[in-house]
Amino acid sequence: METLAYFDIFSYPLTRQEWEAFRWISDVSDPDVLYQQGAVQYKDGYYALADISERIALRQRKIWLFEERKKIVQRAAKKIRWLPFVQSVFICNQLQVTVKDDSDIDVFVVVKAGRLWIARLLVTLLLSAFNIRRHTDRVDKHVCLSFFVTDEALDLSPIAKQEDIYLAYWIALLLPVYDPCGLYAVIRKENCRLLKNIPNYLLHQFDHPQLMVLDHRFSGLVKGIAQIILGGRFGGLVEKKVTRIQKAKMIRNAQSKMGDGTTDVIISDVMLKFHENDRREYFRDEWKNRCSGMTVRSD
Repeated sequence: METLAYFDIFSYPLTRQEWEAFRWISDVSDPDVLYQQGAVQYKDGYYALADISERIALRQRKIWLFEERKKIVQRAAKKIRWLPFVQSVFICNQLQVTVKDDSDIDVFVVVKAGRLWIARLLVTLLLSAFNIRRHTDRVDKHVCLSFFVTDEALDLSPIAKQEDIYLAYWIALLLPVYDPCGLYAVIRKENCRLLKNIPNYLLHQFDHPQLMVLDHRFSGLVKGIAQIILGGRFGGLVEKKVTRIQKAKMIRNAQSKMGDGTTDVIISDVMLKFHENDRREYFRDEWKNRCSGMTVRSD
């Protein structure tokens, strides 16, 4: 019930396999028993708290919308793979669950430690040049570069809020698009404390092999040469220079939450997180409200 209550926030019914995989630790009821009791609704292989037909139709719509955006991310990843220091690219923010008609595409980018700002600048410039990056007047079906971390900062527990159910499912629903270094497995291991409330998650696989972008036969060579050139002392000087330039621009953004004491916006040399509208507390409270209104018969 608690599991369905969370996904109900996004009008997203679950299959039995998904329910078992994403089941919250205190949610131990069997879905078929709950259906027989009338506590949940069931149709065509899906479970939901209410309005099952409407939610199934919406989920089918979301599948189509996600497929549309998936192709855009793949196109972006095929360009990003040529850039130095980029280790992995993931679709994030539970896009497969939350996607709407006017949604952008949030990505989570992992880069080599010590070269965060160079990598971020190159990715931004490249996707802007190909009109793939989200901008003020370009949102729908554009890539939002809202979250960068280094490969030494994959543990996201320092940015967790109290009872952060959204962040737990955020990690569980990450979708690797470009991951030649295999950091997807490292992220799951590093965040085992955040995933402790979804213990069945690691027992199930929801792989999307059709998502994965592999290195081009020449992209690895180009990337390797660029990393050699920018990996030494010269690269260190460039990193310092581009860091100053980008930070100065960010400071001039008077509407930013930077420095307000929250984890909504973080600017450091290991993490760049730009979530001006971080709604994790809202989702937590909404989930609790839905859970508090549910009752299950003990028989």
